[in-house]
Amino acid sequence: MVLGDRKQVSVFLENKVIEVKGKADDLRNITITGSVGQDELNALDSQSAELNAKMKELYDQYREVKKQGNQAVLTLLETRIDSLDNVQTGILKNFVTGNPNSFVAPVILQRIQYGMEADEIQGYLQKFSAEVLKSKTSKALADRVTLLQSVAVGKIAPDFTMNDSIGSPVKLSDVYTKHEYTLIDFWASWCGPCRAENPNVVAVWKDFNAKGFHVMGVSYDTDKAKWLKAVASDKLTWSQVSDLKGWNNATAKLYGINSIPANILLDKTGKIIGKNLRGEKLRERMAELLK
Repeated sequence: MVLGDRKQVSVFLENKVIEVKGKADDLRNITITGSVGQDELNALDSQSAELNAKMKELYDQYREVKKQGNQAVLTLLETRIDSLDNVQTGILKNFVTGNPNSFVAPVILQRIQYGMEADEIQGYLQKFSAEVLKSKTSKALADRVTLLQSVAVGKIAPDFTMNDSIGSPVKLSDVYTKHEYTLIDFWASWCGPCRAENPNVVAVWKDFNAKGFHVMGVSYDTDKAKWLKAVASDKLTWSQVSDLKGWNNATAKLYGINSIPANILLDKTGKIIGKNLRGEKLRERMAELLK
């Protein structure tokens, strides 16, 4: 399994002879055989190879079309990419559920758990064998379940303080106690889906702000200038905070945020009453609450 900057690979070790073939400067094409786990992963990767090739082709097209600014074609490509991604994810989910005794299963689950809530991850974990649950990856996933359960709907949102664009500290509880409902919006200037969602949030803000709806933006940016440029460009007139640490943003660890866009809806007491409400779902919920 090739990771990160392609300067390392993972190997499923067993008390057997394991053979590694390839070049140190081309880890994408390294071949590892000899262990049951490695063979399972190799078979799974082979099954996904054609889809991966199609995805790469579409991503290459997307980058070229984005330079041209053809939004209609971009939307079409996004739809095709999402469709292939769903097929790919389906293959991986089927492997996880169909191989409860495989030590590869938790590794694959960790690969696809981005955006999953506690119940979904736990649903996969509870099917694993006792031995597989002892693995380091399974334990990490169990810890994530515990974290997500602490910020589930019905829980009080953990409080935090973070600086706004001029360096003034903003405390979450000072924000939500002043409004009927507050949406914590996790986003970043470099996140395409976040920027695409911003007009929806702006529209809901305009229609419901006077009735008690507020937004607090938490940016996962590292470049202050790019963050503020996106705020101005997207006309985000609500509270904005960031510690400019990217994925090391303090709220990522506090709330278990590992994919954006993401949001959490709070009532005036700080209780979490909704998560990841986007597009029409956000509008419908606010219309229901503020009718």
